[in-house]
Amino acid sequence: MSGNHEFPSEYFRTLFRVDSQCPPWPACFAIITACQTTGSRWPDSVNQLCDQRLFNWLLGCGLQPIRITGYSPDSGHAEPGWTVALELGLCCRLGHAFRQHAVYWVQADDLRVVCCAQPSQWRSVGSFRRRLRTIGRCAGTATNPAPGWPTQFTVQ
Repeated sequence: MSGNHEFPSEYFRTLFRVDSQCPPWPACFAIITACQTTGSRWPDSVNQLCDQRLFNWLLGCGLQPIRITGYSPDSGHAEPGWTVALELGLCCRLGHAFRQHAVYWVQADDLRVVCCAQPSQWRSVGSFRRRLRTIGRCAGTATNPAPGWPTQFTVQ
């Protein structure tokens, strides 16, 4: 653990679903979402638009995001996101631009939750592979971009 930042307890119970046909994981990657943050409630349409904007931004950078869904084994709440091999600092700035409290960072199977506003503040969650579940065939792409809010994000 680095720092004394408090993270919601849900972050430490999250499991992840991906397609069984997804490619091998890189040595380091982030899991980032654009959906409502813990404690907030956004309309489904806003969550979907934000997810699409994030996907488009990642593609526009020449990255190859893979769909991953974080979910609660207790409540069943699920939140779609993307895995991406991108430098941690940039992932945190991107997460912050998409109004996220934190991103997950995986390095050599060590899953960490990292504060977007203060990347030096993180906590280990444990083994990524032990939290990973696979389903169906790979659905690692999103639908075509939808017009609407928000249209631009600034990542600095």
